[in-house]
Amino acid sequence: MQAIKNNKFYGNSLIFLAGSAVGGLGSYIFNFLMARMLGVEGYGELQSVLALVAILGIPLATLSTVIVKSVAGFTAQNEQGKIAYLLVGLSKKIFLTGAIFFILFLIIKNWLSGFLNLTSVVPLIVLALVMLVSLLSSVNNAFLQGLQKFKQFSIASSLSVLVKILLGYYFVKFGFYVSGAVGAVALSGMAGYVLAWLPLKFLFSYKNNGERRFITSQDMPVMRQYLMPVFFTFFFMTWLMNIDIILAKHFFDPADAGQYAALAVIGHIIFFVIGPLVAVMFPMSVAAHTNQGDHGKILKNSAGIALIAGAMATAIYFLLPGLIVKIIVGSQFLAMAPYLGWFGLAMLFYSLVYLISQYLLAINQTKFVWLLAGIGVLQLVLILIWHASIGQLVWIMAGVMGLCLILLIIYYIYARKKDNFSHRAGV
Repeated sequence: MQAIKNNKFYGNSLIFLAGSAVGGLGSYIFNFLMARMLGVEGYGELQSVLALVAILGIPLATLSTVIVKSVAGFTAQNEQGKIAYLLVGLSKKIFLTGAIFFILFLIIKNWLSGFLNLTSVVPLIVLALVMLVSLLSSVNNAFLQGLQKFKQFSIASSLSVLVKILLGYYFVKFGFYVSGAVGAVALSGMAGYVLAWLPLKFLFSYKNNGERRFITSQDMPVMRQYLMPVFFTFFFMTWLMNIDIILAKHFFDPADAGQYAALAVIGHIIFFVIGPLVAVMFPMSVAAHTNQGDHGKILKNSAGIALIAGAMATAIYFLLPGLIVKIIVGSQFLAMAPYLGWFGLAMLFYSLVYLISQYLLAINQTKFVWLLAGIGVLQLVLILIWHASIGQLVWIMAGVMGLCLILLIIYYIYARKKDNFSHRAGV
C-alpha cells in the first residue's frame, strides 16, 4: 500500500479502477435488466443502436483526446488560465455543433432504421438526443481527465450509471421498450454533464481574477496538427470494435443478431476492465513527454497490468462460458456461449492495440494510423464475404485483432529504434 501511495501512476490507477469497477458493475446491472426485459430481438436492437452511437461519436472521441492532451500539457506547464479559456470557448461551440447534428440526424433517421431493420424509428430520434448530450458531457470529462482529477471523474461516471439503471428499468417497465432504454442513456449523460461540471468551477476564478489567458498562436498549430491523426485513430479503433455488431444486425435474422449483440457486450467487458488504465496512462504520458520524463516506463506499467487482467478474464471466459452468459444476460442467450472465449481473446488483443495506440498519440507518434486503416478495411471485406453465422464473425474478429496487435508491436519496436522516443521527449 505504501508503494502504491508513493507511485503516482499506481495511485491514480487504483482510484480510477475503483470508480470504473462501480461503473462497470452498474453497466452490468443495466445490461442484466435490459437483456431480460427486452428479450433477444429487442436487446439486439438496443445494442445495434448503441454501436451506432459509438461510430457516430468518433469526432467526439477525437475532440476529447485533443482536449485531454492539451489540458495535460497546459497543466504540466502551470497554465491554468489557458485551460479556463479553452473550457468556456469549447462549451459554446460544442452546443451549437450538437444542435446542428441533431437536426441532420433526424433527416436520415428513416434510412438508418431500414438498414438496421429496426421495428421503429423512435429509438433513432432518441439517439439524436443522446448524441447532443454526449457532446457536452464528454467535453467536461475530458477536462477532468486532462487535469488528472480522477477521483472526481470516477464519482461523476458512477453516479451517471446509477441514473441510467434506474431510468432504464422504469422506462422499459412502463412500456417504452427500446426507446426507453436509449432514453435512459441520454438522461444519464445529462446527469454526468452536470456532475462533471462542478469540479471544474474553480477554473472560472482565473477569469474573475484577470488571470485567464488566451490560447496563443503557438498553441493552435500544434492542436490542429494533432487533430486529424487522433480522428483517424479513433475512427478505425471504433470501427474495429463496433462494425461487426451493426453488420450482424443487417445480415442476421433478429434472433441471431440478438445473440451476437449479447456476445459482444460480454466480450467488451475485457476492454472496459483495461480501459481505465489507458485513461490514466494517456495524460500522464503527455505530461512526462512535455517535461522530458520517462514516459516509456508508464507504457510498460500499463501494458503489464492490462495483459495480466485481460488474460485472467479471457481464461474465465474459456472455462465458464455458460455460467457467465446465464449470470450476465440470461439462459435465453446460451446459443452463443461456445464462442465467448474466442471473442474474449479478440477483445484482449483489441484492448492492447488500443493501449499502445493511445500511448503513441500521447508522445506524438502518428504514422501507425495507416496500419489501423488497413486492418479496418480487411475486417470489412472479410465480414462482407463471410457472414453466414455467428462463428464466422467471431473467427474474423479474433484473427483481425490478433494480426493488428502483432503489426502494431512491430511498428512500435521499429519506431523506438529509429527515433529513440522512449528515452527522450522530442519526437
